[in-house]
Amino acid sequence: MPEPTYFGNPSGTRSAGKDMTAIGDRLTESVNRHLGTIKGIESGTPWGNDEPGERFANGDEGNGYVAASQGFAEAAPGVGEAVSGLGEAVVGVVDLTQATDQSNAQHLNVT
Repeated sequence: MPEPTYFGNPSGTRSAGKDMTAIGDRLTESVNRHLGTIKGIESGTPWGNDEPGERFANGDEGNGYVAASQGFAEAAPGVGEAVSGLGEAVVGVVDLTQATDQSNAQHLNVT
């Protein structure tokens, strides 16, 4: 099996990392905006106060819509933050790799 070959493209990789960071930031913003809308709707208990509404909201063992919505509200913003963090890490790795290459080249008297 032949060894894999990597043809690096630092500027393209850096650009993609910056794009990923921007996408993660937009995703976080969108999630937060929509969570506000959802919480506003939920505050009016749209499922009703009757027995079927109560079962929908709370489930048979506290596992209904309200618990699921709270879990989503806690986890969802982290998705965008993770994507942003990955983008920042990509840019950082490219920058560090290039700096290391430049430093090594100077010590070898190669320019």
